[in-house]
Amino acid sequence: MEKSLDFAASWIAGPAFGQTLTDRQMIKPAELTQKKADYYQKLTDPEITRNFLITRSFVRLCQQVIDRKLPPRELPDKPLGFSARYLLAGEATMINSAISESLAAELREMAPAKR
Repeated sequence: MEKSLDFAASWIAGPAFGQTLTDRQMIKPAELTQKKADYYQKLTDPEITRNFLITRSFVRLCQQVIDRKLPPRELPDKPLGFSARYLLAGEATMINSAISESLAAELREMAPAKR
């Protein structure tokens, strides 16, 4: 378990895998909390604005895994544009937990069936 958490921590800090989120997975600006919406409104660079929404969308997906609203195996890889700079306190830990659950689910699927 310790190894998977180490991997998850490096995964958050590491380069993006290049996957894009689907339109359904992306959060809309109107869905942001007031505080996040205020921050979003101050962003002027289109790429930074896009990366902010991508990051917040991935955070939401990870929270859904933790809340058991999204099966862990359906958590996508870290999307291109994800940036730890847009995480709030405690979210990195939550993301690590969701990633660990996702990896564990994938390993269970890959393990040969016991007879």
